Amino acid sequence: MNMLYPPPAPAVLKSILNKKGFSCKSKDFVADFYHTFKSHKDWIKIDNWNALPNFNDPDIEKIIETKVKDWAKQIVDYNAHWVGISIFSYESHKIGKLLVEKIKIINPSQKIFLGGSGITNVRTPYAEKLLDQGLINAYITGEGEKTIIELAKNNLNYPGINNKNFQKVSKEAIDVLPSPDYSDYDLSLYGKENLGVYDDLESKTKSHIETQNTLPITGSKGCVRKCSYCDVPFLWPKFTHRGGLQVAEEIIEKSKKHGVRKFHFTDSLVNGSMKEFRIMCDALAKYNIDKDANIVWTGQFIFRPNKQHTKEDWEIISKSGASVLEVGLESGSDDIRFQMGKKFTNDDIEYELENCQKHKITTFPLFIVGYPTETEKHFQEYKEWFKRFKRFSEDKTIMSLELGGTLRIQPNTPDFNNLPKMGVELIEMPHGPKEDLLWWNKNNPELTLSKRIWRRFTLGKLAKQLGYIIPADDKDLTYLWSKWNQLKDFETKWLYERKNRNKIKNIQ
Repeated sequence: MNMLYPPPAPAVLKSILNKKGFSCKSKDFVADFYHTFKSHKDWIKIDNWNALPNFNDPDIEKIIETKVKDWAKQIVDYNAHWVGISIFSYESHKIGKLLVEKIKIINPSQKIFLGGSGITNVRTPYAEKLLDQGLINAYITGEGEKTIIELAKNNLNYPGINNKNFQKVSKEAIDVLPSPDYSDYDLSLYGKENLGVYDDLESKTKSHIETQNTLPITGSKGCVRKCSYCDVPFLWPKFTHRGGLQVAEEIIEKSKKHGVRKFHFTDSLVNGSMKEFRIMCDALAKYNIDKDANIVWTGQFIFRPNKQHTKEDWEIISKSGASVLEVGLESGSDDIRFQMGKKFTNDDIEYELENCQKHKITTFPLFIVGYPTETEKHFQEYKEWFKRFKRFSEDKTIMSLELGGTLRIQPNTPDFNNLPKMGVELIEMPHGPKEDLLWWNKNNPELTLSKRIWRRFTLGKLAKQLGYIIPADDKDLTYLWSKWNQLKDFETKWLYERKNRNKIKNIQ
């Protein structure tokens, strides 16, 4: 996490509540917390504290204890009827529970509710447990636009409150959402000061990222793709989007009001709707040219097959202010990418990157290493990909690479729901919640956990040798490598026990 921009969801919910006559205050304690550390590497220890078992760092423990206690006091001092805490992901569960406990110590009668994707995406047992323990009074699943109004009215029988049956937000709802209210945020905490997270990047690349301040913008929810490994379609079953002109006008208005020229799209895809994306880019390009405004934007972008983004499109995309595009390439193998539901090829990638290169647009590709069906042939194709696209790293058209995957198969994804057909068996970790799972594929038995970890490190090493930048703070890789023998032994033991269990079953 690098604190590029303030969290938009609380700002939107504040606007919604205010519009309905409710008083509301939003606070991003995490931003303040982030800037208490001297380096990004120290900040990463917080993630480790949240995610890793038996974490032992007395200094970090003391900092967390002190900070969370201070947060709790500030929250109680607001004297709010309801206190809402956003749980963004599984990694937020531990510190979320600690905060709730500290609030209840100060004021046992304080009403607290939890929300966020870390509650919705099959993590409700976590919320249910806290509810049963009396630590919280409610939790919200799904979108909060309508639900939070009912909660404010103390209507706990509304769909999505204390149950998984959340309401789907209509297509029209996203267009009528009020503009986020950022008045409670200190915008100076975002964007510029990033604790050296990009210190390993050249100044040219850093300039794309570390502009003065950044504001988030939302143009759509959901995704037009149904990638096999992704849970976005579960969280947002339908792709809904705003009008491109409406989005452009909000960006321009926010730029004038807050003196900010950089915006980050929170969308799963900024170009999910080609029609509205083109309208938005046209409007921003015209404003940038006519007013010499120099508005820039970043966001998640999908590469499309068969040159659907024309050269004329790329010209307008560039003039609209496109700066850094995060692209889910996921594999160096066309075959694996097709299995994932990705419809573009390496040739398509080359075409898109050539246009980015021409217009000096930086990209940040994301990859998954060790997909359940990945064979040695696919792995060799991966290595060839890095060699083929090396020229794009030399001028930082490819800014850096993220090599993910390896451990978990995300719940509520097509892959998770299709485990038997894939031949995948889940291995419960000796710690953490049930979802924290290893896996083994009997249809591809050579792809052991140790092999997946080895492949990630091998590709990372090759990428660095070829001049690509791999983020220095990849805590997951570092941790996995440090625990390589332990995890290998654990998997070996599990496979041995599985083999013996099957023998017993056959005898019976």
